[in-house]
Amino acid sequence: MFMKSSKSELINYWKQFSAENSKPVKEIDFNLVDRVARFFSPSIYYYYIFNFTTLRMEFVSDSYQSMTGLDRADFSLNRWLESIHPDEIDFVHQCEQVAGKFLFEFIPLDQIPRYKVSYTYKMRGPDDTYFQSLHQAIALSMTDNDTIGHVLGIETKIDQISKYPSKRISFLDLEGQENYLNIDVEHPTFDKINELPYGFTPQEMKIIELISLGHSSTEIAKMLFVSDHTIRTHRANILSKSPARNMTSLVADLFRQGYL
Repeated sequence: MFMKSSKSELINYWKQFSAENSKPVKEIDFNLVDRVARFFSPSIYYYYIFNFTTLRMEFVSDSYQSMTGLDRADFSLNRWLESIHPDEIDFVHQCEQVAGKFLFEFIPLDQIPRYKVSYTYKMRGPDDTYFQSLHQAIALSMTDNDTIGHVLGIETKIDQISKYPSKRISFLDLEGQENYLNIDVEHPTFDKINELPYGFTPQEMKIIELISLGHSSTEIAKMLFVSDHTIRTHRANILSKSPARNMTSLVADLFRQGYL
C-alpha cells in the first residue's frame, strides 16, 4: 500500500538532500541539454532544468505549453507537482524516496551523473485530461559539497506506447555497465542487470532506440553509416529474438522494463 502523501511532504523530502550554500561546479550547456533531451524522448515531450540546491526550476522548453496547455512563463516546481494526478502523488513520492536511497546511499556519489532515473505516472494535459507520462531525470552537475547541482527532467507522453503505469522505477547506467531495472518501489532491492534483453547486441539496442524516436530505416542507416538493407536485416533479427509481434509492441515492452 502506498502512503498518503502531499506535495509539501515531497518537497520536504528533497530538502534534506539540497544544499542552499552549495554551488554547481560547472555551467549548463543548453545546446547539449537540448540534444540529450531529444535523444531520450521517443514522442511528444518537454524538458526542464531543476536547480537542486535551491529547489527551483531554472528553465523549461517551449514544448511545455503545447504539451500541457499552460504558459511556460508560469512553470515552477509547484506547477509540475500540480500536474501529477492526485491518485499518483503517493507513488511519485515513493519513487523519489527510492531514487534518494539509490543515488545518495547505494552508489558512490561520483557515479550519480552516470544514471538516468525513470518511472511513469499520469500527467494532466490540456482541458484537464490526463495522459501517461514517462519521467526521466539525469544529474547535469554536482556541487562543491558533492551533492546534486542541476537536474535535467524530461516528461514524455507515451500513451501511444503504453497506457498503463508500471508502478516501478529504473536506474539506467548511461555508460552501459550496471543497470538496476524494474524496481518495486514498495519493496526496493538494488539488483544489477548487466545483460541486454532478449540477447540483443549493443548495435541492435541502438537501432531500437532510434526506432523509438520515430526514425525510419533509411534515416537510421544514414546515422549509423550502413545500408538500408543492413538495417532491415537488423530489424528482422531483432523481432526474431523477441516475443513481440511488431516493433511498436517491442518498444512498449522495453519501456515497461526500463531499457528505453
